[in-house]
Amino acid sequence: MTSFSELGSPSPGSTAWRALLALAVVFVLLATTGWTAVRSHRGAPDALTASMNAWRHGSLGGRALPDPYGSPRALGRWFDSLTKAQTDRVVRRYPLAVGNLNGAPVALRYRANRVALLRARADERKRMHDPRLTPMGRSDATRRMHRYEDLLGAGRQILSFDPSGPGGPPRSSGTSPTPTGSPSWYRAWTPTS
Repeated sequence: MTSFSELGSPSPGSTAWRALLALAVVFVLLATTGWTAVRSHRGAPDALTASMNAWRHGSLGGRALPDPYGSPRALGRWFDSLTKAQTDRVVRRYPLAVGNLNGAPVALRYRANRVALLRARADERKRMHDPRLTPMGRSDATRRMHRYEDLLGAGRQILSFDPSGPGGPPRSSGTSPTPTGSPSWYRAWTPTS
């Protein structure tokens, strides 16, 4: 005797047992589908995250690069220990990472962010003419390309640059000469709407 005696006999042909089995299968599918959907559909990392990940797995002269999230003092000492050629190589390989590392010398961050901006501008120039994009997508690429050109203007020194930024728009911050010659902080981005 079962605890479900009111459902009738546990024979395989019983309608009540088939309904109960179907409900159990549906419950299991619903319970696990959401979990697998969340785990298997993570998007590609944004440009800055990808650059930081590349830095974390990179090396220079056979030695691992320091932790990008380590202490700024330790990162500063590491950068001070590099030759000019090594510094140039690091900037070419990881411009977004170097341009956003707390502890990297300010002048080096400016230079790295200029390299990152030049690359981002070149990418947007290609996207402006990409036939796979919609007219709106090409228009957005044109707007971003012009924004990057503006950020690359004379006298601009970009302390931090993230082309993806929170919610998608490119963001940058840094110093720019004012009419009096004193530096001022600004935060600029290209709106998505």
